Amino acid sequence: MTGRSPARRTIPKLIAAALATLVTLAGTVVGGIGPSSQTAVAAPAPTPTASFKFQGSGYGHGIGLSQWGAQAMAKAGKTATNILQYYYTGVTVGTKTAGNIRVQIRQASTVTLRFTGAAGNVGPAAVTQGGVVTLKVSGSQVVASGAATANGTSLNITWAGSNNCSGYVMVDGATGTKGYCRGNMTATVIDGKINLIATLRLTDEYLYGLAEVPSTWETEALKAQAIAGRSYAFNQGYKASCNCEVYSDTRSQAYTGRAKEKEGPSENGLYGQRWVTAVNATFSGTSGQMVLDSSGNVVTAYYSSSSGGRTENNEDVWAGSANPNMRSVNDPWSLDAINPNASWTTTVTAAQATTAFGLANIVSIQVTKRDAAGYVKTLTATSTSGTARTLTGQDTIRTALGLKSAYFSIDSPPPPAQVRTPFAQIVLSPDLNGDGRGEVVAVDADGKLVYYPYNKSNALGTVALIDASFGTKRLYAPGDWNKDGYNDLMGVSSDGKLYLMTGNGHGVFSAPLEIGHGWTPFRIIPCGDLNNDGTADLLAIDAGGVLWLYGGTGKGGFLPTPKQAGHGWVGLELYAAGDLTADGRNDILMLDKAGKLYAYAGRGNGTFSPGYQVGQGWTGLTLSAGADLNADGKADIVGRLPDGRLFFYAGRGNGTFTAATQIGNGW
Repeated sequence: MTGRSPARRTIPKLIAAALATLVTLAGTVVGGIGPSSQTAVAAPAPTPTASFKFQGSGYGHGIGLSQWGAQAMAKAGKTATNILQYYYTGVTVGTKTAGNIRVQIRQASTVTLRFTGAAGNVGPAAVTQGGVVTLKVSGSQVVASGAATANGTSLNITWAGSNNCSGYVMVDGATGTKGYCRGNMTATVIDGKINLIATLRLTDEYLYGLAEVPSTWETEALKAQAIAGRSYAFNQGYKASCNCEVYSDTRSQAYTGRAKEKEGPSENGLYGQRWVTAVNATFSGTSGQMVLDSSGNVVTAYYSSSSGGRTENNEDVWAGSANPNMRSVNDPWSLDAINPNASWTTTVTAAQATTAFGLANIVSIQVTKRDAAGYVKTLTATSTSGTARTLTGQDTIRTALGLKSAYFSIDSPPPPAQVRTPFAQIVLSPDLNGDGRGEVVAVDADGKLVYYPYNKSNALGTVALIDASFGTKRLYAPGDWNKDGYNDLMGVSSDGKLYLMTGNGHGVFSAPLEIGHGWTPFRIIPCGDLNNDGTADLLAIDAGGVLWLYGGTGKGGFLPTPKQAGHGWVGLELYAAGDLTADGRNDILMLDKAGKLYAYAGRGNGTFSPGYQVGQGWTGLTLSAGADLNADGKADIVGRLPDGRLFFYAGRGNGTFTAATQIGNGW
């Protein structure tokens, strides 16, 4: 159809005459099952599910900087500033003066210090190298025994070589398994336990021991992590419960002391020195580079291992007010192949699910709400008795079920859905649930995305839920966009963002992943493989009526340059038709303003043969096409009248259709 407008189509007279009477609303009408005429059938008693497979992407809360994303950006030549300004909205990288920071190293009834690498002091008492000192509680006092004897409400601990890390002290049970060599320590009594803190310069000493990313990473990724880590720590206030600003574990940031600096074969520090060098490049004296907001204030720079393809808004995860610097951004960098958590699969046993939900005999677990970035916000389990329990909150969900992130889908049988009509949208999709037949997919009046299987008796089966919070996105099908052998769905939001929901072949779909934006002016028609390269493609009509072909990459995206496939499509409706002529090529249908229906046979190279009329009298009928519902190898269509009646038109395999068969009411 390249270079040919619909106005210049060829209409073979014999075909038009023969077919004009075939595709009308005057065909045979038989009783069907629709949303308002469901027949109650006794269902067999459900059995508990033995396990549930979760398929997801990303690791952590997903707010702010993605560490693996930063590494991918650095490999692509981006600087630390580029990385930080990408993940934190509206920020700059500037210099701020900082003092010391206190880090909780250990809190326990007894703390043992081993002066393995240097001599030192515990309070006023000297300790020779190799000495072991035990700290215990006596009332409000710390009592030291062993290689040094001392007591007091606060004991200061120092050692030789702390200025250059040539000496160090081991602390039994601490996160720093190779000791601590920077700053000094203080032991006090808090809540009846020894509380040991290290006091360090924030700009450099604390950062040297920050073990958040591998030291072998790209230099610019290491610098970005150092700046983000310094910014996060700068804003941490004093905590009386630990006499500190930060903990040494994931409650704050992972501080491992000497172990970080000694990373490398046989503790030679070959890798650790790369990290130290990156830190040194981000500070001078008591001033260090930090992430700053538009007013010049230091941003609390949250970060996590990686996102699921889009970062989170802070309020969507932790509630509270929206932080203008922690806005959700598209994050393809986290999906780079270098990230071991770009995709993951976890099996949750029935016992684990029972513990998480406080519900026995669970039959299904379903996503019932997602946030704006596609992360699961509420997750509902249903038992054999029909009792439902819900987990709410991304952190709660991933912690309770032991998941890496809240960006996931579940291979669990989709539950029957309660729909509210009329349906806002109806589309046809090739096989979604593995039964070899296409489905009628719909968005109900409440924004729930559901599908109806078309069963062997040529009637609609029980409606199943896909996504309870699909909302007002414009729904599209068909196509396998990631070449995994399963058909996927698409949606476009009101602000023009294009989302992909990948299917698993069992009627279950991933979270909506943003794969494009700026689609508001276009009418979109996903058409399957049009150019015979084995990947799904998409047609789009712009505001001027120009038809464009966007070739799929097979990785959930499009080739960089679209190709013009026609023009003159203003005011005309175009539909993906599947293979109408049984020649192995995907075709399209067009409905003009007069209610005439035309077919355009695909040539297999992204263009189409001239159109020919296959019906008339379609005015007022909303059509859906693009799937073989009755599994006879021929693409079919359905149509809905304004009064809610739904009709099925079986494809004949020669570009024509049988007379109408009613398959539903109340649509």
